[in-house]
Amino acid sequence: MQLRPLKRFDGATTLAQRLSLLTVLFLVPLAILLSTLTVYAVRDIAFTEREVRGAVLLRQVWPAVVGPARHPLQALEEPAAGLGVVDPLHAFAVAQPDNRAEAGAVLIGAIADASNLTLDRDLARFYLGDSTAVGLPNLWTAIARLDQVGALPDEMSGRRQRVFSAYERLNAQAEILDQSLIKAAANHHDPEVAALLSARRTALNLARADALSQRETVAAGAPPDLARLRAAATAAWDVGARQLHASVKQELDLLVIRFGVSLLIVAVSVAGALGLAFAIHLGITRRIDGLIAAMSRLIAGDLDVEVPHLDQKNEFGRIAETVLAFRESQLERAQLEQDAAAADRAKSVFLANVSHEIRTPLNGVIGTGSALSQTPLSPEQRRMVDLIRASGRDVERLMSDILDVASLDAGDLKLELADFDLVETIEDAIAPLRARAAEKGLVLRLDLNAQTEGRFEGDPARLAQVVGNLAANAVKFTEDGEVVVSIATLPTATPTTRSLTVEVRDTGVGFDEALLPKLLQPFTQADGSLSRRYGGGGLGLPICKAIVELLGGTLEARSKRGVGSLFRFTVPLRVATAAAPLATNALHSDSTGRPARVLLVEDHEVNRAVVELLLAPLGVELVMACDGQEGIEAFEGDRFDLVLMDMQMPRVDGLAATRRFRDIEAARGEGRTPIVMLTANVGPEHQLAALAAGADAHLAKPIDRERLWNVVIGGARAA
Repeated sequence: MQLRPLKRFDGATTLAQRLSLLTVLFLVPLAILLSTLTVYAVRDIAFTEREVRGAVLLRQVWPAVVGPARHPLQALEEPAAGLGVVDPLHAFAVAQPDNRAEAGAVLIGAIADASNLTLDRDLARFYLGDSTAVGLPNLWTAIARLDQVGALPDEMSGRRQRVFSAYERLNAQAEILDQSLIKAAANHHDPEVAALLSARRTALNLARADALSQRETVAAGAPPDLARLRAAATAAWDVGARQLHASVKQELDLLVIRFGVSLLIVAVSVAGALGLAFAIHLGITRRIDGLIAAMSRLIAGDLDVEVPHLDQKNEFGRIAETVLAFRESQLERAQLEQDAAAADRAKSVFLANVSHEIRTPLNGVIGTGSALSQTPLSPEQRRMVDLIRASGRDVERLMSDILDVASLDAGDLKLELADFDLVETIEDAIAPLRARAAEKGLVLRLDLNAQTEGRFEGDPARLAQVVGNLAANAVKFTEDGEVVVSIATLPTATPTTRSLTVEVRDTGVGFDEALLPKLLQPFTQADGSLSRRYGGGGLGLPICKAIVELLGGTLEARSKRGVGSLFRFTVPLRVATAAAPLATNALHSDSTGRPARVLLVEDHEVNRAVVELLLAPLGVELVMACDGQEGIEAFEGDRFDLVLMDMQMPRVDGLAATRRFRDIEAARGEGRTPIVMLTANVGPEHQLAALAAGADAHLAKPIDRERLWNVVIGGARAA
């Protein structure tokens, strides 16, 4: 089983973390060792320091114990309190003369026990403590007892027996002391001290023999002469107590020195570890941090960052070279992205220019066809005119699809929300298909439920585009039978919102449902044979799917080859909050019968001719200007009821001219003249630019007669 620190080491995510863990793994055992050594050292120092205090107190107490008179003991109160022997000290101070030796022995024993002198692990100090704190006080007590017995009257009964008992006790205590001194001398490491202890032992034995030789005379009534024994005991005490104090003091000094050396070693080790960690930080971690910072800035997009440590011929240099290679790849990628963006812009510009250049002559084709359709024609001629108009609308729809696909690729497809009549919008979307369906003998039917009546908020143009595309596909791929467009609106949880479901069902060729994902890709049809037979660019369904999703809905389909297809989409619609404005004739004759005056600012001769042909049946007075500058001059010198403005013109373009028109109105203090952009620039950005310049509406070329008439009759709102 792996240890927890090693698991953490394996889980470290950076070199800095691993180095930090290594430092911790080194310092933690060191700290534990230091703590353990400190605890033991402090304990030993405290133990030995207590022995030192006990030895000092013993040397201070002995003169009072052996002295013939009472010694002042006030100076011993504080050290006795430190060892917890105040009570034995007080008992000794108040002891009677006959009990003074015993009280002194008890006090000395209490001091020895409290200071651990008799528990020392060193044998020399143990036996010194035993002889000094136990043997000599007991011997002194035996001497005092013999003095007391020898002083008894001769005629006292039992005196002799007491004398012999006192001598036996004296001899026994002397023997015990002799054994302690022998062991103390034998175990002491200093030969001089050992010799001195042996000499004091010899003196004690001689004094003991001298005292024992008096046993019979003392028993007969003579007083004992114990002066020699007292002197020998005092001399032995002095040597033993002094050597005991010196030994424990030396031990304490050694312990303090060892503890200091240990602390110094630990301090040096910690300092070395910290120094190593700091050196690692300077030599490794900081360099890695610099490389990480450079990499982070590269990831954030700062490709001008300087890569450090490229000059080093080690691992850091190789890492730096890798970071540099990444920076170079990012620079190349950024350049590729710039090139791609430039290509996208060039494509957009190209498509816009192609659209503009195609729509301009197409405007002449469709517009002229629309005008021609209003003249008396033979059935064959009308059929040819209808073919011209239908083909023109197909080209227009293809150009619109291509621009929509480009907008999808660029993410620029936008919605324009407005109030609209749902039924009218759907009917207008499928109206152009009725003639084609009739030509193929198809029934094109629109089914509505009762709740579809009314006005809603949404993007009517995009909604009509989806319905028109789906219906156009249904008509195109159906040879017989019918095409049914069903519309239903259902309530939702929100009272102001409806769920619009549109179904387009046909009895056409159908397709395998597995091919649906393929059909939703641009420029794709079910198979090549369909593409050759029916034509088309394969753009309608992808655009429908994108618009439906942009409207917040989903597009789904069911189909069976040879039976037909059903396309369904559901989108949310808000119920319009305001009533639809009444259509008012923006262009009307005044009380004098003056016809409405329209200013057309258009640089292309064909487009001017088309507008003139289309507006001729309305009886308006049309004033034409060949560019923006001529339009400004005409607007400054006259009054108009409506302005039709091209956008892309020489000298002064339509946007600048529109802004100038609004400035002229402001200077005159007049009302706002409706300005409609009549242009082949049909992108969303062009529409927004037109509105920002001050235009009221945007009407795309090629010009549809009905929409143009709606503008003239209903004003700019009809656009």
